[in-house]
Amino acid sequence: MLIDLIADKRSTFIKIAPVIYAIRQEQQKGYDILFRIVYSDKVDDNFINFLEQLNLPKPHYSLGIQEGTETEKAALLMTSYEQIIADKKPDIVFVTGNTVAAMACAITAKKHKQILVMHYDAGLRADPASVEEVNGILIDAVTDYYFTTSHNANENLRITGIPEEQIFLTGNTIADTIIEWQNHFAQPRLWEKLQLRPQEYFVLRLHGRELMLNTEKLKAILVPIIQSSKGMPVIFTIDAGDVEIAKEIGMRATNLFLTQPMNYFHFNYLIQNALAVITDADTVQMETTLMAVPCMTLQDYCLHPETCFYGSNELIGTEERTIYAAFKLLHSGKWNKGNPPYMWDGNAAERIVTTLKQLS
Repeated sequence: MLIDLIADKRSTFIKIAPVIYAIRQEQQKGYDILFRIVYSDKVDDNFINFLEQLNLPKPHYSLGIQEGTETEKAALLMTSYEQIIADKKPDIVFVTGNTVAAMACAITAKKHKQILVMHYDAGLRADPASVEEVNGILIDAVTDYYFTTSHNANENLRITGIPEEQIFLTGNTIADTIIEWQNHFAQPRLWEKLQLRPQEYFVLRLHGRELMLNTEKLKAILVPIIQSSKGMPVIFTIDAGDVEIAKEIGMRATNLFLTQPMNYFHFNYLIQNALAVITDADTVQMETTLMAVPCMTLQDYCLHPETCFYGSNELIGTEERTIYAAFKLLHSGKWNKGNPPYMWDGNAAERIVTTLKQLS
């Protein structure tokens, strides 16, 4: 059995890493199962270091698709992946989340009757106007079997008419990754430099491009965050390409510290020990829930609502008044840190690979 694992960014690798570990265990038992990693982006030294940290191999195929609109990227991905399939056809194409790469490769694979399309993180619905929502609907329309992280996702699939026997609640593989590697989390260099102490600083991580490019909106978000931080350090992690944007904002707060993305173990150490995390990234929302760290999500919707229902995540939007209100609740000591949602127990990948064996 040959499985193609489709990936397009680091967060995807965090999700599929436990699946790769589970496949390796099956190989050691003598089971005939192979995998190929198809990566839509290009590989550089920083990315190789990231893979080595998580004991992952280099992608078998790195397509290097970075430029262009979402439609242009999808077209290039379909053409490139068609060539890979022509070279050697997999038995299963395993896609994750609602990314353009997942959508393009799922549709391409579906043209071949012998290939099963399996979708992990299926059934995610939040913002009907977003590209991700469209991608998710298209992926789920061509998927053969659906692996979900919550009962909410299951219900979203049932509403669209997906038969119950095609839906499998497996839990969340990010929980597998956190549980596997949490003993390796380590202080980044800035810990000593800034003299940070547990629960006496904040982490700010923004992922959405629209927000980062809207300097007025970004500044309007930063002001209440800084004013509500009570002088505690705010560690604002920004991508290398956003340095000039940060300079343009002109924030001069003495407790605001800009840093470029750090390695997985260092960043999660910061999350684990923060008083709270402010973000718009769904991966961070899941990680904070697993670590019981208060998370303020600067959005009006959530791909994983279970992080709000059961975990430590709260949707606060981007309005000044709601940001102030969230910090007031936090400082009162009444923030609900919650518990990990159902089946976020570190065994999701084992369930997935067991099901793959049964279905193939």
